[in-house]
Amino acid sequence: MRAKHLEAAKAGERTDSAGGPIRNKILLCIPDASTSEYARKLEFVDLPNHLSLHEPHKKQQFVYFLNRGLASIVVAMRAGETWKPV
Repeated sequence: MRAKHLEAAKAGERTDSAGGPIRNKILLCIPDASTSEYARKLEFVDLPNHLSLHEPHKKQQFVYFLNRGLASIVVAMRAGETWKPV
């Protein structure tokens, strides 16, 4: 699902291939010389609430770099309770 850009990139700001501003601090730490290698592969997507990004025993298909928002790790235990790391 393609995200709608709510804000425009400012002059000199790093952007994805569609011109959306990159705000993720990990991606912003990559040297400018290496930016072109990954920037063309970035795609902004809207993720719905309560979406599971990875299921146990499944191969990881994507890497997510949150541009804004919040993600959490939740582990389901055998007895059915859940655990969230602090």
